[in-house]
Parts: sequence; structure tokens; C-alpha cells
Amino acid sequence: VGDATTGTDITVTFDGETSDGVLIWREDEDYFEFSDDILLASTEKVQFRDTALAIYSSTDGQLDIDADEELEITAPIVDIDASTRVDISGDLTVGDDLTLGSDGAIINFGGDSDIVLTHVADIGLNLSSVTANNLFVLTSTEGGTSAGPNLVLNRDSASPANNDYAGSIIFKADDDGNNSTTIATITTQMIDVGASSEDSNVVFNNIVNSSLTAQLTLSSNGVTANTDLTITDDLTVG
Repeated sequence: VGDATTGTDITVTFDGETSDGVLIWREDEDYFEFSDDILLASTEKVQFRDTALAIYSSTDGQLDIDADEELEITAPIVDIDASTRVDISGDLTVGDDLTLGSDGAIINFGGDSDIVLTHVADIGLNLSSVTANNLFVLTSTEGGTSAGPNLVLNRDSASPANNDYAGSIIFKADDDGNNSTTIATITTQMIDVGASSEDSNVVFNNIVNSSLTAQLTLSSNGVTANTDLTITDDLTVG
């Protein structure tokens, strides 16, 4: 088909009763152009290079893309609109930021989702477990003499002032009315925020008769016990 003339496109028209199909060979661009849909009515494949690279439908309702080495998608945005879920059977590597756009986003860990990390909108993250085992463990394999692993609670205030409270550790448990109750806290406070003259307090509180009570305070003046102090063994002073 064609007259072998340089730059000449070749058009083949399939003349139907109500609509035509047109197949064009674009000589200068070096590709075929087809003006209508293409239907593969069975499990036949569109193959590339060899039989290991193919696009096909192995069963009704499913589209398969096979590659024996790598499937590469290059685009400014890749939009996967899955109404139920996206299944990834192997490891997932993300080379940059990962954003969970839902205010109630959840990450489940384990085959039966026994550990769950939930985003609580405008509050923070909630890590929960169905067991009483160690829920969160920090491990350092560094072989030197430096302390580690380190847990840092950083109050990065834009306007620090004297007596500002900093980080706290809050312990909660349910009472017999199934109410989540704060039973103890360790609270820190910046008494003096002056550079090179900083002072802080660390206050240990527990619940006494339904009231959170400061029991022990560490300050620039020393250690203060706010209630009776019971010592069950030897006490050495000085």
C-alpha cells in the first residue's frame, strides 16, 4: 500500500454503514493513528518487545499489565481512584514525601491489624494495640558510648515566657464507669526562659480521691515532697 513517496501519509478507511474506521500511517511522525476504539474480545494480549511485556484482560472486569523487570510511570501526577482499596503485595518504597489526605487516616500493622495508627484531626496521632505488650519500642544499635535512643519532647514556642509549661507525659486508665481518667502526669515548666539563666520545674502528679495532686517537685531549689514521705530502707544524707 502506498507509492513510496517521501513524507506521504497512507490512509486506510473501513467503510461501514453507519460509521467508518480510519487507519492512518503518519510517515513523518513514524506511527499509526486509528480513529476509533479497539476491542480485544478475549484474553488476547497487546505485547511489547517479547511475551513478558503485555497488556490484557485475564478475566472479565480485570485489566492486567505485566512486566518482567519494571513498570515505569512518568507523569507530574498519577491519580489512582480506587473505590475500595489499593493492594500492594510486596514492599513499598517512597522516595519523597508521603501524605495521607484524610482527616481520619489510619495505618494498620499486622495481618489482623493488631496495631493501629490513627490520625485524629487537629489533635495528633493515636497509636493503639489490642494487647498489653510493649506498644512502642525505641532501639539503638549504635556501638559508641553516647546515650541512645533518645526520646525528645520539644516545645518550640515562637514567644517563650517565664512559667510557660513545656512537655508532659500523661497516664490514663478507665474507671469502673468506663470513663477515661487521667491518673498521673509528669509535667515540665519553664520558670525562667532567660538565655543562659534558664530554670525549670518537673512535677510528678497522681490522682488522689479523684483529684490530680502534685506529689513531688524538682526545681532550682531542690526536691520538694508535697505530702508525707515514706522511706522503707536506709537513707543516706550528704
